[in-house]
Amino acid sequence: MKTLFRIMTLFLTIFCFAGCDDDEEVLATLDVTAANLDGTWKLVEWNGAPLQEGSYCYITFSRKDKTYKMYDKFSSMYSNLKTGSFEIEKEKDLGYIISGNYDFGNGEWANSYIVTNLLATSMIWTIKDTPSDVQKFERCDKVPEEIENEVRDF
Repeated sequence: MKTLFRIMTLFLTIFCFAGCDDDEEVLATLDVTAANLDGTWKLVEWNGAPLQEGSYCYITFSRKDKTYKMYDKFSSMYSNLKTGSFEIEKEKDLGYIISGNYDFGNGEWANSYIVTNLLATSMIWTIKDTPSDVQKFERCDKVPEEIENEVRDF
């Protein structure tokens, strides 16, 4: 009888531990390619905080010719449209890096960004030379019409 009781206790203990699952679900990330970036993204967080009211940044990537259109409004009354081309490289230690140029001879982006946690719905950009500067983007259907119209009116 003691043996039976010990076996039952052992099985109960095993089943209790088998039922516990402390592991968080790990989402498979996508490779950072022009095809996976293709579409419109909205900046939703900067260094863990939402953007200030009235500020925004939308960027639309075109995989076909590796170009982008960026609509932003940070410390201005009006929306800005920036266009240009982008490149993606993979560095051994840092992973995928995105950098770009502005159209009309306006030079290169001020920073290159390490792209991480690319999912179908979101991604994280970290300034390569400033690891404390982190931006979170979420995929969206398109740039809102009122923003596109505001840029066209100028």
